[in-house]
Amino acid sequence: MGLYVPWNFHEPQPGQYQFSGEHDVEYFIKLAQELGLLVILRPGPYICAEWDMGGLPAWLLLKESIILRSSDPGYLAAVDKWLGVLLPKMKPLLYQNGGPIITVQVYVE
Repeated sequence: MGLYVPWNFHEPQPGQYQFSGEHDVEYFIKLAQELGLLVILRPGPYICAEWDMGGLPAWLLLKESIILRSSDPGYLAAVDKWLGVLLPKMKPLLYQNGGPIITVQVYVE
């Protein structure tokens, strides 16, 4: 199963991460494993056109000079920080570590 992890859902304000309750992506992935599903993890930063701003957090727009989905240093620093929080949570859930995540698809355009 493909699983989007929307950045704006998990970091609604800069540095304020939400990973409990309905935001508990680790629990959801473990549940998928219990059901015998393999996971293609899609953590973004841009995930798809169906999410507002493709899942990018709106607070990025507060930085006037930022150029989203580019090699802009401010944008890439924010992406690095986001993935630096999320990906360590996903590492134990990788297939090679006994979890159901068989691949990670990251879009940094």
